[in-house]
Amino acid sequence: MRDALSKYPIITAGIEPKPIKLLPWVEKRLPPPWAREAKNEARRRK
Repeated sequence: MRDALSKYPIITAGIEPKPIKLLPWVEKRLPPPWAREAKNEARRRK
């Protein structure tokens, strides 16, 4: 499998790597702002 995959070009090779920027609520591991309050409360109690 490795041999077969090595024949494909790496199409992202020319892209410079950059650090990712997470949304504040994702970084804090909070539920999304549009999530219902009832569901959030049930998850917090577990």
